[in-house]
Amino acid sequence: MTAGLWARETFVEKLRAIGARAYHDKHPFHLAMNEGRLSPEAVRGWVANRFYYQQNIPIKDAAILSNCPVREVRRVWIHRMLDHDGVLPCAAESAFLSGEGAPDALRTAHTTASASENEGGIEAWLRLGEACGLSRPELIENRHAVAPRAYRKSASATRSSFRGGCVREFRAHSAVAGRNRLFAYGIVCA
Repeated sequence: MTAGLWARETFVEKLRAIGARAYHDKHPFHLAMNEGRLSPEAVRGWVANRFYYQQNIPIKDAAILSNCPVREVRRVWIHRMLDHDGVLPCAAESAFLSGEGAPDALRTAHTTASASENEGGIEAWLRLGEACGLSRPELIENRHAVAPRAYRKSASATRSSFRGGCVREFRAHSAVAGRNRLFAYGIVCA
């Protein structure tokens, strides 16, 4: 075991080496999916489980933010929620806040928002689910999510709600998010 901290360059090099051999895109399931060898049912199952995971990220982030007394951390972290949940178009937000047609405004906001109005990543997952043959209600209600995986993510959101650890949580989750961006960029842009 190495004593002491690695230099930044050494750390990044070691992290990249792990990603090169063990990131999720190397898993046999992902290889089969990317090569078109999965059945439609298997792809739908993957989308349903992945949607559940994505759907819970802003809930976890909100739990961290709601208990974080450090303004600078909250200002950085809130962007993660907006990236996932998106931002309502101004007209839908106004209708919701005024109470006039609020249910319709929220239900149809995804059909009227332009890309520049930030629909969020969850909307992209809903559209992927629809393209795979899953309805929005099936995804939103998690009718096809596998319970053990669903439970682990829900437990993560619950743990994040404990007071006093926002900076520690922020650093830990930032490290994971940074790792994902480090490795996923090469996958998406390849």
